[in-house]
Amino acid sequence: MKFIQLPGLLLACLLTLCSFHSQAQVRGTFMVNGDIDKYYPVVFTDTAWNYDEASELQIGRSNIHRDSTGSSWRGSIIATFRYHTWNWGNGSSFIDADIRQYISPVLPFDKFVAGWKDATAVNNSKIIIIWLRGNTSYTYSSRYNDKVAVYDGTASRPLPYTEPLSSVTHTFKTAIDSYVNTSGSTYSGSTYSTGGVNYFSGNIGLGITNPVARLDIVGATPWTANGWGKAIKLRMAQSIELEAGIRKFGIGATSDTILCFFSTDADTVALPAKYHMVMTNSGNIGIGTLTPKSYKLAVEGTIGARRIKVTQQPNWADFVFHPGYKLPPLQEVESFITKNGHLPEIPTAAEVKENGVDVGEMNKLLLQKVEELTLYLIQQQKEIEELKRKIK
Repeated sequence: MKFIQLPGLLLACLLTLCSFHSQAQVRGTFMVNGDIDKYYPVVFTDTAWNYDEASELQIGRSNIHRDSTGSSWRGSIIATFRYHTWNWGNGSSFIDADIRQYISPVLPFDKFVAGWKDATAVNNSKIIIIWLRGNTSYTYSSRYNDKVAVYDGTASRPLPYTEPLSSVTHTFKTAIDSYVNTSGSTYSGSTYSTGGVNYFSGNIGLGITNPVARLDIVGATPWTANGWGKAIKLRMAQSIELEAGIRKFGIGATSDTILCFFSTDADTVALPAKYHMVMTNSGNIGIGTLTPKSYKLAVEGTIGARRIKVTQQPNWADFVFHPGYKLPPLQEVESFITKNGHLPEIPTAAEVKENGVDVGEMNKLLLQKVEELTLYLIQQQKEIEELKRKIK
Protein backbone atom coordinates (compact mmCIF):
# COMPACT_ATOMS: atom_id res chain seq x y z
CA MET A 1 0.00 0.00 0.00
CA LYS A 2 1.31 3.40 -0.96
CA PHE A 3 0.80 6.50 1.16
CA ILE A 4 0.41 9.75 -0.68
CA GLN A 5 1.94 12.73 1.09
CA LEU A 6 -0.08 15.86 0.47
CA PRO A 7 1.58 19.24 0.32
CA GLY A 8 1.16 21.24 3.56
CA LEU A 9 -0.89 24.02 1.97
CA LEU A 10 -3.34 21.56 0.35
CA LEU A 11 -3.74 19.67 3.63
CA ALA A 12 -4.50 22.91 5.48
CA CYS A 13 -7.13 23.81 2.87
CA LEU A 14 -8.84 20.42 3.21
CA LEU A 15 -8.89 20.71 6.99
CA THR A 16 -10.37 24.19 6.73
CA LEU A 17 -13.11 22.96 4.39
CA CYS A 18 -13.93 20.14 6.78
CA SER A 19 -14.09 22.58 9.63
CA PHE A 20 -16.41 24.91 7.71
CA HIS A 21 -18.60 21.96 6.82
CA SER A 22 -18.95 20.89 10.45
CA GLN A 23 -19.72 24.46 11.48
CA ALA A 24 -22.00 25.34 8.58
CA GLN A 25 -24.50 28.15 9.06
CA VAL A 26 -28.10 27.04 9.44
CA ARG A 27 -31.20 28.93 8.33
CA GLY A 28 -34.86 28.20 8.72
CA THR A 29 -38.32 29.38 9.67
CA PHE A 30 -40.61 28.42 12.51
CA MET A 31 -44.16 29.24 13.58
CA VAL A 32 -45.24 30.16 17.08
CA ASN A 33 -48.92 29.28 17.37
CA GLY A 34 -51.23 30.31 20.19
CA ASP A 35 -52.73 33.74 20.80
CA ILE A 36 -51.29 36.85 19.23
CA ASP A 37 -51.49 38.77 22.52
CA LYS A 38 -49.25 36.26 24.34
CA TYR A 39 -45.54 35.43 24.21
CA TYR A 40 -44.53 31.77 24.21
CA PRO A 41 -41.26 30.05 25.23
CA VAL A 42 -39.04 29.07 22.31
CA VAL A 43 -35.95 27.00 23.14
CA PHE A 44 -32.70 27.53 21.19
CA THR A 45 -29.53 25.47 21.55
CA ASP A 46 -26.09 26.86 22.35
CA THR A 47 -24.18 24.83 19.77
CA ALA A 48 -21.15 27.16 19.81
CA TRP A 49 -20.55 26.14 23.44
CA ASN A 50 -18.69 23.04 22.22
CA TYR A 51 -16.39 25.23 20.11
CA ASP A 52 -15.51 27.48 23.07
CA GLU A 53 -17.33 30.37 21.45
CA ALA A 54 -20.45 32.43 21.96
CA SER A 55 -23.51 31.44 19.96
CA GLU A 56 -24.98 34.09 17.66
CA LEU A 57 -28.62 33.79 16.68
CA GLN A 58 -30.50 35.99 14.22
CA ILE A 59 -34.29 36.24 14.46
CA GLY A 60 -36.11 38.35 11.91
CA ARG A 61 -39.19 39.24 9.91
CA SER A 62 -38.62 42.17 7.60
CA ASN A 63 -42.11 42.46 6.08
CA ILE A 64 -44.78 44.04 8.29
CA HIS A 65 -47.47 42.34 6.16
CA ARG A 66 -46.17 38.86 6.97
CA ASP A 67 -48.84 36.73 8.71
CA SER A 68 -51.25 39.67 8.44
CA THR A 69 -54.80 39.63 7.16
CA GLY A 70 -56.16 42.75 5.49
CA SER A 71 -54.90 45.87 7.26
CA SER A 72 -53.95 43.98 10.46
CA TRP A 73 -50.20 44.48 10.18
CA ARG A 74 -47.85 42.86 12.68
CA GLY A 75 -44.73 44.98 12.51
CA SER A 76 -41.18 43.86 11.81
CA ILE A 77 -38.15 42.77 13.81
CA ILE A 78 -34.45 42.20 13.21
CA ALA A 79 -32.88 40.80 16.39
CA THR A 80 -29.47 39.36 17.27
CA PHE A 81 -28.90 37.24 20.36
CA ARG A 82 -25.34 36.51 21.44
CA TYR A 83 -25.11 34.09 24.33
CA HIS A 84 -23.13 31.49 26.24
CA THR A 85 -24.92 29.21 28.70
CA TRP A 86 -24.09 28.34 32.31
CA ASN A 87 -24.30 24.57 31.83
CA TRP A 88 -24.34 23.42 35.42
CA GLY A 89 -21.70 25.79 36.75
CA ASN A 90 -19.12 26.34 34.00
CA GLY A 91 -19.51 30.11 34.29
CA SER A 92 -18.81 32.85 31.71
CA SER A 93 -22.50 32.78 30.87
CA PHE A 94 -24.46 35.70 29.42
CA ILE A 95 -27.28 36.62 27.05
CA ASP A 96 -26.95 39.86 25.07
CA ALA A 97 -29.71 41.06 22.78
CA ASP A 98 -29.85 43.66 20.05
CA ILE A 99 -33.49 44.17 19.03
CA ARG A 100 -34.64 46.49 16.26
CA GLN A 101 -38.40 46.68 15.78
CA TYR A 102 -40.87 48.81 13.91
CA ILE A 103 -42.48 50.57 16.84
CA SER A 104 -45.76 52.18 15.85
CA PRO A 105 -48.60 53.53 18.02
CA VAL A 106 -51.15 52.31 15.46
CA LEU A 107 -49.92 48.70 15.42
CA PRO A 108 -51.19 46.77 18.47
CA PHE A 109 -48.79 43.84 17.92
CA ASP A 110 -45.57 45.62 16.97
CA LYS A 111 -43.30 44.07 19.65
CA PHE A 112 -42.24 40.44 19.44
CA VAL A 113 -39.79 39.63 22.28
CA ALA A 114 -40.97 39.53 25.91
CA GLY A 115 -37.91 38.10 27.64
CA TRP A 116 -35.21 35.44 27.74
CA LYS A 117 -33.53 33.06 30.18
CA ASP A 118 -30.57 30.72 30.48
CA ALA A 119 -32.23 27.34 31.23
CA THR A 120 -29.09 25.47 32.34
CA ALA A 121 -28.86 26.28 36.04
CA VAL A 122 -29.05 22.59 37.02
CA ASN A 123 -28.24 20.85 33.75
CA ASN A 124 -25.78 20.90 30.86
CA SER A 125 -28.35 20.93 28.07
CA LYS A 126 -26.89 24.09 26.45
CA ILE A 127 -30.20 25.88 25.85
CA ILE A 128 -31.76 29.29 26.30
CA ILE A 129 -35.42 30.32 26.23
CA ILE A 130 -36.74 33.33 24.31
CA TRP A 131 -40.38 34.33 24.68
CA LEU A 132 -41.80 35.29 21.25
CA ARG A 133 -45.22 36.59 20.22
CA GLY A 134 -47.77 33.92 19.30
CA ASN A 135 -49.63 33.42 16.04
CA THR A 136 -46.53 34.70 14.23
CA SER A 137 -43.86 33.17 12.00
CA TYR A 138 -40.14 33.94 12.24
CA THR A 139 -36.97 33.36 10.26
CA TYR A 140 -33.77 32.46 12.10
CA SER A 141 -30.16 31.76 11.32
CA SER A 142 -27.05 30.86 13.30
CA ARG A 143 -23.39 30.20 12.65
CA TYR A 144 -23.74 26.63 13.86
CA ASN A 145 -26.43 24.00 13.59
CA ASP A 146 -28.59 25.46 16.36
CA LYS A 147 -31.97 23.83 16.94
CA VAL A 148 -35.35 25.43 17.64
CA ALA A 149 -38.16 24.01 19.80
CA VAL A 150 -41.43 25.92 20.23
CA TYR A 151 -43.79 25.44 23.18
CA ASP A 152 -47.02 27.21 22.34
CA GLY A 153 -49.63 24.99 23.99
CA THR A 154 -50.51 22.91 20.94
CA ALA A 155 -50.81 19.12 21.16
CA SER A 156 -47.27 18.43 20.00
CA ARG A 157 -45.77 21.39 21.87
CA PRO A 158 -47.52 21.44 25.26
CA LEU A 159 -47.23 23.93 28.10
CA PRO A 160 -45.86 24.38 30.63
CA TYR A 161 -42.30 23.75 29.49
CA THR A 162 -40.06 22.18 32.16
CA GLU A 163 -36.33 22.82 32.21
CA PRO A 164 -34.24 19.61 31.95
CA LEU A 165 -33.45 17.89 35.27
CA SER A 166 -35.46 20.58 37.04
CA SER A 167 -38.87 21.34 38.47
CA VAL A 168 -38.76 24.89 37.03
CA THR A 169 -41.60 25.36 34.57
CA HIS A 170 -42.44 28.13 32.12
CA THR A 171 -45.56 29.16 30.30
CA PHE A 172 -46.55 32.13 28.16
CA LYS A 173 -46.04 35.77 29.14
CA THR A 174 -48.64 38.47 28.76
CA ALA A 175 -46.29 41.44 29.20
CA ILE A 176 -42.73 42.33 28.29
CA ASP A 177 -40.14 41.95 31.06
CA SER A 178 -38.60 45.17 32.37
CA TYR A 179 -35.02 44.28 31.30
CA VAL A 180 -35.99 44.02 27.61
CA ASN A 181 -35.00 46.98 25.46
CA THR A 182 -37.73 46.80 22.84
CA SER A 183 -35.77 48.84 20.33
CA GLY A 184 -32.06 48.65 21.13
CA SER A 185 -29.40 46.65 22.92
CA THR A 186 -29.57 44.80 26.25
CA TYR A 187 -26.33 43.59 27.85
CA SER A 188 -26.02 41.21 30.79
CA GLY A 189 -23.34 42.05 33.34
CA SER A 190 -21.37 45.27 33.73
CA THR A 191 -20.44 47.50 30.80
CA TYR A 192 -17.24 49.53 30.63
CA SER A 193 -16.63 52.23 28.03
CA THR A 194 -13.04 53.41 27.73
CA GLY A 195 -13.55 55.98 24.98
CA GLY A 196 -12.74 59.63 25.54
CA VAL A 197 -16.22 60.80 24.53
CA ASN A 198 -19.38 58.74 24.95
CA TYR A 199 -22.44 60.21 23.26
CA PHE A 200 -26.03 59.23 23.93
CA SER A 201 -28.90 60.69 21.92
CA GLY A 202 -32.25 60.62 23.62
CA ASN A 203 -33.34 59.97 27.19
CA ILE A 204 -31.34 57.71 29.50
CA GLY A 205 -33.12 55.62 32.11
CA LEU A 206 -31.43 54.03 35.11
CA GLY A 207 -33.78 51.51 36.65
CA ILE A 208 -36.60 52.62 34.35
CA THR A 209 -37.41 51.49 30.80
CA ASN A 210 -39.37 54.58 29.71
CA PRO A 211 -37.36 57.62 30.88
CA VAL A 212 -39.16 60.95 30.49
CA ALA A 213 -36.09 63.15 31.05
CA ARG A 214 -32.57 63.24 29.66
CA LEU A 215 -31.58 61.31 32.82
CA ASP A 216 -34.33 59.47 34.71
CA ILE A 217 -33.32 57.44 37.78
CA VAL A 218 -35.50 55.16 39.92
CA GLY A 219 -35.03 52.12 42.09
CA ALA A 220 -31.68 53.08 43.59
CA THR A 221 -30.48 51.12 46.63
CA PRO A 222 -31.49 52.84 49.91
CA TRP A 223 -28.65 54.35 51.95
CA THR A 224 -30.63 55.49 55.02
CA ALA A 225 -33.21 53.88 57.28
CA ASN A 226 -35.74 56.38 55.88
CA GLY A 227 -35.67 54.72 52.47
CA TRP A 228 -33.74 57.38 50.54
CA GLY A 229 -32.33 55.79 47.38
CA LYS A 230 -28.73 56.44 46.39
CA ALA A 231 -29.54 57.77 42.91
CA ILE A 232 -26.33 59.80 42.41
CA LYS A 233 -23.18 59.71 44.51
CA LEU A 234 -20.37 62.28 44.32
CA ARG A 235 -17.13 61.68 46.17
CA MET A 236 -15.65 64.30 48.52
CA ALA A 237 -14.73 67.59 46.80
CA GLN A 238 -16.63 66.53 43.66
CA SER A 239 -19.40 68.81 42.42
CA ILE A 240 -22.27 69.35 40.02
CA GLU A 241 -21.76 72.32 37.70
CA LEU A 242 -24.74 74.36 36.55
CA GLU A 243 -24.06 76.40 33.42
CA ALA A 244 -25.39 79.97 33.59
CA GLY A 245 -23.58 81.74 30.77
CA ILE A 246 -20.36 83.33 31.99
CA ARG A 247 -21.11 82.48 35.60
CA LYS A 248 -20.94 78.82 36.68
CA PHE A 249 -22.70 77.56 39.79
CA GLY A 250 -21.67 74.46 41.71
CA ILE A 251 -22.98 72.13 44.41
CA GLY A 252 -20.65 69.84 46.29
CA ALA A 253 -19.50 68.57 49.66
CA THR A 254 -16.11 68.75 51.33
CA SER A 255 -14.36 68.45 54.70
CA ASP A 256 -16.76 65.64 55.67
CA THR A 257 -19.13 68.17 57.26
CA ILE A 258 -19.99 70.93 54.77
CA LEU A 259 -22.33 71.06 51.78
CA CYS A 260 -21.35 74.02 49.61
CA PHE A 261 -23.17 76.17 47.07
CA PHE A 262 -20.61 78.20 45.16
CA SER A 263 -19.91 79.97 41.88
CA THR A 264 -17.00 80.84 39.64
CA ASP A 265 -16.59 83.06 36.60
CA ALA A 266 -15.02 80.43 34.33
CA ASP A 267 -14.14 76.74 34.01
CA THR A 268 -10.54 77.09 35.12
CA VAL A 269 -8.48 76.14 38.15
CA ALA A 270 -6.97 79.64 38.05
CA LEU A 271 -10.10 81.17 39.60
CA PRO A 272 -11.19 80.45 43.18
CA ALA A 273 -14.72 79.44 44.07
CA LYS A 274 -16.99 82.05 45.62
CA TYR A 275 -18.93 80.39 48.45
CA HIS A 276 -22.50 81.62 48.78
CA MET A 277 -24.11 79.13 51.15
CA VAL A 278 -22.95 76.19 53.26
CA MET A 279 -24.69 73.62 55.41
CA THR A 280 -22.85 71.76 58.17
CA ASN A 281 -23.39 68.19 59.29
CA SER A 282 -25.49 69.48 62.22
CA GLY A 283 -27.88 71.21 59.82
CA ASN A 284 -26.64 74.74 60.49
CA ILE A 285 -26.76 76.98 57.40
CA GLY A 286 -24.47 79.85 56.60
CA ILE A 287 -25.24 82.44 53.91
CA GLY A 288 -22.29 84.63 53.04
CA THR A 289 -20.22 82.89 55.71
CA LEU A 290 -18.46 79.52 55.91
CA THR A 291 -18.79 79.34 59.72
CA PRO A 292 -22.42 79.40 60.92
CA LYS A 293 -21.11 78.19 64.32
CA SER A 294 -24.00 77.14 66.58
CA TYR A 295 -26.63 79.14 64.68
CA LYS A 296 -29.23 77.28 62.66
CA LEU A 297 -29.05 80.18 60.17
CA ALA A 298 -26.14 82.61 60.04
CA VAL A 299 -26.29 85.42 57.47
CA GLU A 300 -23.42 87.75 56.66
CA GLY A 301 -25.41 90.62 55.11
CA THR A 302 -28.95 91.97 55.03
CA ILE A 303 -32.12 89.89 55.19
CA GLY A 304 -35.13 91.25 53.32
CA ALA A 305 -38.54 89.84 54.12
CA ARG A 306 -42.19 90.87 54.05
CA ARG A 307 -42.85 89.17 57.36
CA ILE A 308 -40.79 87.57 60.11
CA LYS A 309 -42.61 85.47 62.68
CA VAL A 310 -40.95 84.44 65.94
CA THR A 311 -42.84 81.48 67.40
CA GLN A 312 -43.08 80.05 70.92
CA GLN A 313 -41.89 83.18 72.71
CA PRO A 314 -42.36 82.34 76.45
CA ASN A 315 -43.42 84.69 79.26
CA TRP A 316 -44.82 87.44 77.02
CA ALA A 317 -44.77 90.96 78.52
CA ASP A 318 -48.48 91.09 79.40
CA PHE A 319 -47.44 90.17 82.95
CA VAL A 320 -46.92 93.94 83.41
CA PHE A 321 -50.71 94.37 83.52
CA HIS A 322 -51.23 91.64 86.10
CA PRO A 323 -52.50 92.94 89.48
CA GLY A 324 -49.48 91.59 91.34
CA TYR A 325 -46.88 93.29 89.10
CA LYS A 326 -44.76 95.81 90.98
CA LEU A 327 -44.17 98.85 88.79
CA PRO A 328 -40.86 100.43 89.77
CA PRO A 329 -41.12 104.10 90.79
CA LEU A 330 -39.85 106.58 88.22
CA GLN A 331 -37.28 107.77 90.75
CA GLU A 332 -35.72 104.28 90.77
CA VAL A 333 -35.74 104.17 86.97
CA GLU A 334 -34.07 107.57 86.81
CA SER A 335 -31.45 106.48 89.34
CA PHE A 336 -30.72 103.31 87.34
CA ILE A 337 -30.37 105.22 84.08
CA THR A 338 -28.07 107.78 85.70
CA LYS A 339 -25.87 105.03 87.11
CA ASN A 340 -25.83 102.51 84.17
CA GLY A 341 -26.68 104.50 81.06
CA HIS A 342 -29.50 102.20 79.89
CA LEU A 343 -32.96 101.03 80.89
CA PRO A 344 -33.32 98.22 83.44
CA GLU A 345 -33.31 94.70 81.88
CA ILE A 346 -32.26 96.08 78.47
CA PRO A 347 -28.82 94.82 77.30
CA THR A 348 -25.99 97.33 77.06
CA ALA A 349 -24.31 98.40 73.82
CA ALA A 350 -21.25 96.33 74.75
CA GLU A 351 -23.39 93.21 75.29
CA VAL A 352 -25.13 93.69 71.95
CA LYS A 353 -21.81 94.15 70.19
CA GLU A 354 -20.46 90.92 71.68
CA ASN A 355 -23.54 88.68 71.64
CA GLY A 356 -25.93 90.27 69.13
CA VAL A 357 -29.64 90.78 69.69
CA ASP A 358 -32.26 88.11 70.24
CA VAL A 359 -35.10 89.55 68.18
CA GLY A 360 -37.87 87.71 70.01
CA GLU A 361 -36.50 88.49 73.48
CA MET A 362 -35.79 92.12 72.59
CA ASN A 363 -39.33 92.61 71.29
CA LYS A 364 -40.64 91.22 74.57
CA LEU A 365 -38.44 93.60 76.61
CA LEU A 366 -39.40 96.60 74.48
CA LEU A 367 -43.08 95.72 74.84
CA GLN A 368 -42.55 95.43 78.62
CA LYS A 369 -41.10 98.95 78.70
CA VAL A 370 -43.94 100.27 76.53
CA GLU A 371 -46.49 98.70 78.87
CA GLU A 372 -44.68 100.12 81.91
CA LEU A 373 -44.61 103.51 80.22
CA THR A 374 -48.35 103.19 79.59
CA LEU A 375 -48.94 102.58 83.29
CA TYR A 376 -46.81 105.63 84.17
CA LEU A 377 -48.88 107.73 81.77
CA ILE A 378 -52.10 106.44 83.29
CA GLN A 379 -50.84 107.33 86.77
CA GLN A 380 -49.80 110.80 85.61
CA GLN A 381 -53.14 111.35 83.88
CA LYS A 382 -54.96 110.48 87.09
CA GLU A 383 -52.80 112.92 89.01
CA ILE A 384 -53.46 115.63 86.41
CA GLU A 385 -57.21 115.04 86.62
CA GLU A 386 -57.05 115.21 90.42
CA LEU A 387 -55.10 118.50 90.31
CA LYS A 388 -57.55 119.92 87.79
CA ARG A 389 -60.43 118.98 90.11
CA LYS A 390 -58.73 120.62 93.10
CA ILE A 391 -57.95 123.79 91.14
CA LYS A 392 -61.51 124.03 89.91
